[in-house]
Amino acid sequence: MMFSILFIIFVSVISFLLSGLILVIVMNTGWIEVVPRSAWLNYLVFFNKPKSWAVKP
Repeated sequence: MMFSILFIIFVSVISFLLSGLILVIVMNTGWIEVVPRSAWLNYLVFFNKPKSWAVKP
């Protein structure tokens, strides 16, 4: 039982990190204008703002 809970938490963290990485790649390649600005996307942009390499000047 405990293993399944830990596995679910691990998978959710990995998927969140992957989505953040995909967003960074999209922002660095300049595709951010094509992507619709949903609330989740705005949250990820805000989440990645402290890293100066993630946001295009």
